[in-house]
Amino acid sequence: IFLFLHHPGFVLVARLSAFVIRERRGEEVVAREWGG
Repeated sequence: IFLFLHHPGFVLVARLSAFVIRERRGEEVVAREWGG
């Protein structure tokens, strides 16, 4: 399990998923601010 957590692919997926979540939340915030 620890070896898998340190796997570059796992880190990449984790960062990508976190980035997507931030983008989605950001879009929601922008939509609320601009009434879009």
